[in-house]
Amino acid sequence: MSGTDDTVAFHAEQRERLRRALAPNARTGTPEEAVIQGMAARERPITVPKDADYALPSHFTKTVDAKHLARLRDLLGHLRALREQMVGLPGTAAEALYNGDAYALLIREGFQEWLSTHAATRANKRPSRDDGRPVDKFVRLHGEFGEWLDDFVHREGTGHAVALVGLDHWLGWLLASKTWFVYVERDEDGVPRRILAPSREDAEFCQRMWQTGSWGDERRIADVITRTPGLTVRGEPALLAAELRGMGSDLTEVKALLARTYRPEDHIVEVGPGIWATWIWETAHVAGVIVIQPSEAGVRDHVVNRPGDPAVEIALDGMPRHPSMPWLPVGPEVVPWAVGLLRPLHRHMLWLWDAADRPAEATVEAVTGSDQSDGGEAVAAACERVALADVGRDPRVRVPQVRRVTLFALLERHFQCEIQSSKGSEVTVYRKGGRKFTLPGHERNTHFHARTVTAMLKAIGVDVGEFCRIAG
Repeated sequence: MSGTDDTVAFHAEQRERLRRALAPNARTGTPEEAVIQGMAARERPITVPKDADYALPSHFTKTVDAKHLARLRDLLGHLRALREQMVGLPGTAAEALYNGDAYALLIREGFQEWLSTHAATRANKRPSRDDGRPVDKFVRLHGEFGEWLDDFVHREGTGHAVALVGLDHWLGWLLASKTWFVYVERDEDGVPRRILAPSREDAEFCQRMWQTGSWGDERRIADVITRTPGLTVRGEPALLAAELRGMGSDLTEVKALLARTYRPEDHIVEVGPGIWATWIWETAHVAGVIVIQPSEAGVRDHVVNRPGDPAVEIALDGMPRHPSMPWLPVGPEVVPWAVGLLRPLHRHMLWLWDAADRPAEATVEAVTGSDQSDGGEAVAAACERVALADVGRDPRVRVPQVRRVTLFALLERHFQCEIQSSKGSEVTVYRKGGRKFTLPGHERNTHFHARTVTAMLKAIGVDVGEFCRIAG
């Protein structure tokens, strides 16, 4: 067989593997079975790390230079450290407790930067056996490191998805943007219209990838704003941006006390004239998603029958994002609209939060009844008490959060915890008999959400009930 025939055979095999992976019944008989199987896998506890879990494919030594290989191994070391502090937590509980965790986000940013640099390097490699064949180049790049990432992120019992969730989807889009997106025809506004590939096989492959990734709806945020212009408010840009960040923080923090009994279809709010919406909490390092419809009945129907298709996703800082492609840039011009959308929802959620029962201590009901896992509601109430009594609380945040220095002092004084500076700017919290809990030492991380405190207590081995008693 000639070299050309070898290349064709190689790409045909890789392309077929990608097709099988994208098929709805790739791993199970039906899409429903795949959902059930995935949920069951996420419920399984996170296990003690093994060296084999962090061994890289042998071909990486040939396709990654020494500097970037060292950086990747450093990132894997951090991910392993994060996993060690989550050992024993069910996957879904870890996703809730570590949503927005500063250390997990730092690891995530590192992986995203590494993947972006490596993708550019490999896509621009010259000479290449797939020059002039964008689809084949995409298949090659995905085979080189995309398949590894897919498996690594979702590997059962590792908790890798806590930090890396969604990066596999983003990488697929990134590789496509560097290869076969040249076949995407756009109109004068840049909106994708159709795929014009030179062969039927390539066109079918691109179309399937396009639909699977939901990559054609790039203007989701702009279209929603166009349909709801009455939500836009006036104000000083800097003040509106600060208000948006505060609302994002509040909506994230109130979850610990409200999520157990909250049903989005029961809390539909008129956010503007003829505009109705409801709030749904999410993990994956976002605050939540919002369903928007022109009627209350429309919102309820959407929540019940189309829960996976919200209008917008809300980041931890309150900024709206595309729910399928959250990496797409959103400019400051959307802030006045986002503030107008969030104000009524924020006001409603604060009303619920003000009325919520606060567990005075970690009773059996408080410990076992929260989706934050093992004492989330009780810890949230305890953190609130500590924060309200603290003269250093942040007055700009409506829902108080415990200060870093206050929590560390409490842990050192009452639980004999050790707070130490680690490599770089990291800080570790440790208690004899427990596991280390790692935090970035950045000055901006001055306050903790209750879910982070819950995760910390579980990792270092502090009894939730005893913490709540000490907190007052």
